[in-house]
Amino acid sequence: MYEFVFKDLRFRLPFSGFASGVFGWMNLAPSQLHPNSMAFLRAFELV
Repeated sequence: MYEFVFKDLRFRLPFSGFASGVFGWMNLAPSQLHPNSMAFLRAFELV
């Protein structure tokens, strides 16, 4: 995706700030994680 889509058109992905921070810290794309990892991240965020 191009940067202008996110900045100018205000397109947002369905990830919380916590999940985005984890992806940035680990330097990973969401598709690189196991499918159950998203559920684990969400549960960890809620606790």
